[in-house]
Amino acid sequence: MKLRNTCGLVLLFLGAASLSLQGCVRLNFETRDDCIRLPEAPAFEQQTELKYQIKVSRFEHSAGEIEKNVEIDPDEVDGIFGHATNILRCGEGNEDAAECSEVDDVQGDFACKVTLERKGAELTIPTFTLPSQTLDNAVEAAEALSCAGDGEICSELDLHAVWNADPSEGIKVVRNVKWCEGVREGYDPVTETLGPTWVGCGQLPGRSMAVERLPWINDESLEVFLWPHEFAHTKGLHHTAKHACGLNDDPNGLMSAGLSLTNTKLNGQECFGLRGGQP
Repeated sequence: MKLRNTCGLVLLFLGAASLSLQGCVRLNFETRDDCIRLPEAPAFEQQTELKYQIKVSRFEHSAGEIEKNVEIDPDEVDGIFGHATNILRCGEGNEDAAECSEVDDVQGDFACKVTLERKGAELTIPTFTLPSQTLDNAVEAAEALSCAGDGEICSELDLHAVWNADPSEGIKVVRNVKWCEGVREGYDPVTETLGPTWVGCGQLPGRSMAVERLPWINDESLEVFLWPHEFAHTKGLHHTAKHACGLNDDPNGLMSAGLSLTNTKLNGQECFGLRGGQP
């Protein structure tokens, strides 16, 4: 199976293989060293209902090469958001939430009263196109590996082109994410070896996320974990292993650096951040 990556580092363990998701950071982003001082959200029954409507769009090739288009329909999107919502809302204090037992998401989890849903009532998912980047010389082109026009993110130029593509917000479903946080897919500049692959990249914080289509494992779409993980990055949440507001590096945390079918848990601080500080 071909593996890719995203902005907000998450490892999807598929048997012996792992899939890394990396939450991309803006160049002007300031590390929140005070994360430990974030308060917890109130208990589930005391939280106000909070609904996020998220725009979803898919890449369409500008020259009409259909085989390069990305396919996803509204029913798929609504299903992903529905299950992602259950993952966020399941936890201690809300054990009756739908599918909690299926995702094994109660003990040690903080139930967060957040609903994710698709923005817009379109009968089809809106599309966006990306022009090919024009660089000054062949050396620049070789270094950038720019390929936005084919629906792939191969450089910083591509990444920002996707984030800013019309509509300039929400989840942008592309063919491949090969670049995030200044690192090319499969290459670790520190060790000069092959590194994790990308499957998505989201602004941290911001309004846009780039994601790939992901496979189904045991009748479960990995996208139901990827999408809320990336959305949480746009709300300012980091990976658990990097910052004090993470879930104590719990391997089953939604914001863990290892994302699998059991990575469903939040803590109270993460819920507070995801809710934008609202009670």
